[in-house]
Amino acid sequence: MTLELTRPRRWIALESLHLRRAVLVAFVLAIPSLYALHLWLDFRVAWVHAEAFASSSYIWNSPLNESFTDRLRKALDWKAFDPNVNRVRPLNDLADTIDTISRPLLAEFFEPHPSMTPTAIVTAIVVPWLLFLYLRMAGVEEPHAAGLLAVFISSIGFLSVLIPSIHPAKKLTFLFLALALYFGQRHARTNGVGAYVGCLVCLWLGFFADEMGLAAYAFVALLIPSLVLIAPTWKRVTYLLLPFVFLVIIKWLLPWLYVTFSVHGAWDALADAKKFEIARYLLEPNFYRVGAIHIATLLLTTVGVGAHDPVTEGVAFAALVGGTALMVRPWRTSLRDPVRYRLVASALAVIAGGVWATLLDWYPFPEEVSYLGAFTFYYHSSLNVLVVIWLAFVWQRAFQLASGRLPQLRQGILAAGAVVCGVITIANFQLFQNINEVVQLLHTYPYSTAELHAQIFANLPQIRSASPGEVVQVKFVKDPAGIDQSFAAAARTAFGSDWQDNDFYRTFTALHATPIMTDDDPGALLHAYYPYVSFSVEIDLPSGERVKVYRPMGAPEPLESRLPKAPRLPDLAAPSGA
Repeated sequence: MTLELTRPRRWIALESLHLRRAVLVAFVLAIPSLYALHLWLDFRVAWVHAEAFASSSYIWNSPLNESFTDRLRKALDWKAFDPNVNRVRPLNDLADTIDTISRPLLAEFFEPHPSMTPTAIVTAIVVPWLLFLYLRMAGVEEPHAAGLLAVFISSIGFLSVLIPSIHPAKKLTFLFLALALYFGQRHARTNGVGAYVGCLVCLWLGFFADEMGLAAYAFVALLIPSLVLIAPTWKRVTYLLLPFVFLVIIKWLLPWLYVTFSVHGAWDALADAKKFEIARYLLEPNFYRVGAIHIATLLLTTVGVGAHDPVTEGVAFAALVGGTALMVRPWRTSLRDPVRYRLVASALAVIAGGVWATLLDWYPFPEEVSYLGAFTFYYHSSLNVLVVIWLAFVWQRAFQLASGRLPQLRQGILAAGAVVCGVITIANFQLFQNINEVVQLLHTYPYSTAELHAQIFANLPQIRSASPGEVVQVKFVKDPAGIDQSFAAAARTAFGSDWQDNDFYRTFTALHATPIMTDDDPGALLHAYYPYVSFSVEIDLPSGERVKVYRPMGAPEPLESRLPKAPRLPDLAAPSGA
C-alpha cells in the first residue's frame, strides 16, 4: 500500500498568489531603487557641501600621529560641527565623524565619491524596508505599499539626504523615525514589551540626532494609539517621561560629558534664550499662513508637482483637510474604526509636522517661507514619510468604501492607484534632478563637482602610488561664467519663466561676492579623500592667472600662496534645523 501525501489545492493556490505578489513587489521596488542608485553614482548629480570640509580637516589634522580612537573621540569636540550654536545633535556629530573617517577607506578601496558614506548606505537600505513593513503591519495591501514606497524612494525629501552629502542629521532622523514606526506598529500587533521598548529607544535616540526628531515623538504617538492613547498606565507614564529624561540629559549629563572629554569645553544648549522665544510666533497669524504654505508645498513636492502658487497650494491643502474630512464620514464613529482613525491621525501628523518645521525655520529667519523647505530639499525632508503614510491610508480607506458599496471597483481603484504611483515616481525623479542641480550649483559656485572629480580621477594613479613625503600636483579650473550658464539653464527647467523670481536665484546672485565654496575647498576635497597625501593644488582663474595652494598632509588649514581667503557669508542655503 502506497501512501501519497498531497497538499490541498487551496494551499498551492495561496502559495502561488504569495509568490506572484512577492515578484510584483520586488519588480515595483527594483525599478526606482536602481534608478536612484544610477543617479547616486553620477558625479553630475552627487555632490558634497563645503561645510563638510571643516570637520574633515579637523578630524584628519594629524593622520600619522593619531589612532582611530583619537579621531573617534573628536565627535565630542562640538565646535568642529556647530561652532556658532549649541545644538543638541551629538549623534549627528558621531555619525559625521564615522563618515569622515570612512571616506578615505572608501576612496582607497573603491573610488572617491562625495556622498557614499556608511550612514547614507544604511539609510538608503534600511529606511524604505522599515517603512514597507510598517505599512504592511498597518493593514496596507502589498501592491499599495510597494507603489507608495516607489513614490517615497523617488521623492526629493529622501533623495536629498542621500545624493548630496550635507550633514548626517537628516539621515538619522529618517532612520530613527522609520525604526520607531516599525517597532510601534509591531507593538500594536503583539503588545510585546520588547517592541514597546524598541520604539521608545528609537524615539529617544532621535532626540539627539536633529530637532525634527523631537516632532517624531508626537507623530508616532498619534499614528499608533496603543503606545499612549489606549495603553496601560505604566506605558503612558513611561512614554510621557521621555521629554523630561531628554531635558535632564542636556542640562546635566551632556555638559559634564563635554567638559570632561571635549577639548572645546563647556556646552550649554539651554543658554540660548532665543530657542524658547520662538514660541511667541505661535500667536502670530502670519505664522500659520506660512505654515499652511509649507504644508501645501510638502504635499505638492511629494507627488512630483513643482508648480507652487496660490492655486496649486490651495488645492493641495483642501485635498489634505477637506478630502480627509469627507473620506472619514460619518464623523461620529470615525475614531472607532481603525482605518478611518489612521487616516485622520496621518493627516493631523502632516499638519503638525508642517507647523513644527515652520517654527524651526523661523528661529533664524522669521516671517519667511523656506525656499529649500518648500521643496523638502534636506529641510523638512523627513515629513515626506508622513505624506506617504497619509496617501497609504487614503488608498486603504478608498478600498474600504469600495468593499462596502461597490466591490467591483476594487480592481479599478488598484489599477488607478498603480498608474498614479508610476506617474508620480517619474515626476519625482525629474523634479529632484532639476532642484538638485539648482541647489548644487548654488553651493559649489564657481566650481563644478563633476569637473573637480574628473581631475581627481585623472590623477588617481599618481595619488594612490604617492610615496611618503611626495607632493602630488593637481590642477582645477574655476569657471564662474560656466556655472552661471548652467544655473540659468537648470533654473529655467525647474521654474520656467519665473526662474529669476525666486529665492534660489536671489541667493545664487547674493553668493557671487562671497561663494560658499572658496579656492581652499578643492584642496580640502582632496584632503577629505586622501588625508595621508600632500597636495600642491593649482587653480586656473578666468583671468588666466593661477592660484597655488599647498595642502600638506593632515594640515588643519590650507596655506594659500596667492589671494587672501575671502570671508564667508553665513550659508544662506542652510538656515535652520527643520
